[in-house]
Amino acid sequence: MTDPQTEAKRRAAIEAAGRVESGTIVGLGTGSTAAFVVEEIARRLRTGEIARILGIPTSVATQRQAEGLGIPLSTLDEHPVVDLTIDGADEVDPDGQLIKGLGGALLREKMVATASRRKSYCAACTSARWRWSTFGEIPTRRSASSGLERFRNSRS
Repeated sequence: MTDPQTEAKRRAAIEAAGRVESGTIVGLGTGSTAAFVVEEIARRLRTGEIARILGIPTSVATQRQAEGLGIPLSTLDEHPVVDLTIDGADEVDPDGQLIKGLGGALLREKMVATASRRKSYCAACTSARWRWSTFGEIPTRRSASSGLERFRNSRS
């Protein structure tokens, strides 16, 4: 039997994955809830509910999972505009504000989310918080390859 938290994450992920339509370029998030999203997208591809999608993974773990499940993948370099990104939320307050990026994939998650026309963040009620950062400090990350070159090229 699955514990209630895991089951809530799975239900949220299935609901979010239902937003993926045929022909979509979809950002594939990272983490326990996003893993259920990837499983559901793969299931929908296998059953023919959706077709011709491309996934843009936000981590090596998500890339490996998606490859193993037969989801066609691409990169932001090949597809700089993403139709929809689906990811889990680390914390959500009662007003629906959320924190993303407490894990190690925060830079790639941010890059894919920024390139996305639409974003869907799914969370189980176990992610609800009455005060921020109950998991510890909120990380920040800086990168020499911040996408500035892509920005410059897009303006010329």
